Amino acid sequence: MERWLAKNQAYDKLYQESSGSFILFCGVDVRFGPSTIRSMVNVLRSRNKSMLSVLPLRIAGAAQATLLQPMRYWWELALPRRLFNRPAVLSTCWMIERKALKHLGGFGAVSHAVIPEGFFARELVKTDGYSFVRSTDELEVRTVKSLNDQRETALRTRYPEVRRRPEVVLLVTLAELFVFFAPFLSLVVSLVSGFVPGIILSGISTVVVLVTHLVILQVTNPANLAVSILTFPFAAITELIIGYVSMFKYEFGTVEWKGRNVCIPVMHVVPRLPTIEA
Repeated sequence: MERWLAKNQAYDKLYQESSGSFILFCGVDVRFGPSTIRSMVNVLRSRNKSMLSVLPLRIAGAAQATLLQPMRYWWELALPRRLFNRPAVLSTCWMIERKALKHLGGFGAVSHAVIPEGFFARELVKTDGYSFVRSTDELEVRTVKSLNDQRETALRTRYPEVRRRPEVVLLVTLAELFVFFAPFLSLVVSLVSGFVPGIILSGISTVVVLVTHLVILQVTNPANLAVSILTFPFAAITELIIGYVSMFKYEFGTVEWKGRNVCIPVMHVVPRLPTIEA
């Protein structure tokens, strides 16, 4: 078990001890409504799915809550992830059918994966067996994760999300600069120069970006909707910083989670070589 991450080992223990047809996994900061579990099972059965992941509604009124989590949800909601066989999935709250989990090798197949639920979602979406849904009045899933916990989660998951490849981090950076900053910079330059076509195109692009951000806030943390436009530039800059800090931690340092390093290097020291028999 020394190559297992603590979270995955705990997942496996819960899986081995459970007896139901469906298994539910969630974090300690998740809050359920009175009919949440029944609704999740009903969604799985009505849609004929084997796995379900829920986008929670965040319980937070502080302006700082708009700096980290909404940008993480950009990754899940604003990108055409299915085109790359990377469906949106969150560890916050997810349910999977026992037989599907067993068929995919259980948690032994993802013993040292930082995002184990991502593997199951990618495999099941191939046969249309996976759904990603957002919290509703009936499917009531809320989360109260603190800003520090949000930061630690982002650092732990960001680099694995790009498959731990520095060149992908660079491509993501260029894409984020193009999407988050280029429309605003182009709008300013066009306004100063008086270039009307540039004003129109960059203005439309700016509105699209801001509206997308507002929609993401509306479905995840509506309490902060009023300040989200003001904090958007800082949130975009924070997202860039988080990506590089996560990469440097995984490549050159340690990534602590629940008091244990989850950064297992590709290269590691073997105490002694096996004895070669003559």
